[in-house]
Amino acid sequence: MTQEFIHQKLILRYLLGELSSAELTAFEEQFFASDELFTELQLVETDLIDRFVQDDLPLTERARFELSYPITMERRQRVEFAKALLNLTTSVSASSAASKSTEPAENSLRARAWWRRIWSRLKSA
Repeated sequence: MTQEFIHQKLILRYLLGELSSAELTAFEEQFFASDELFTELQLVETDLIDRFVQDDLPLTERARFELSYPITMERRQRVEFAKALLNLTTSVSASSAASKSTEPAENSLRARAWWRRIWSRLKSA
């Protein structure tokens, strides 16, 4: 396994509230000391939210997400924002699909890419 994959799994466990208190302490120490880990956390978090709003998480991960992720107002707002963007991009994609013939998977990829671009711009503002 690559170091990046190990970090992604650890970050996912962190976001889903699955770390022991010793693991949590060690993770938070690394997190505050590493800009790279912070950036990686943002990417994993965005992907997790995307997968949640698109109903693309396994049942156990979805249940953990629903219980542990939206513990702060900021996190709840991120999920609501992602849902709104998904609804918007889905309706835009549906209306453009009526005028053009495109594959549904292609529309989903475009919607997801659009959402990531918007989110990254909002995060850097």
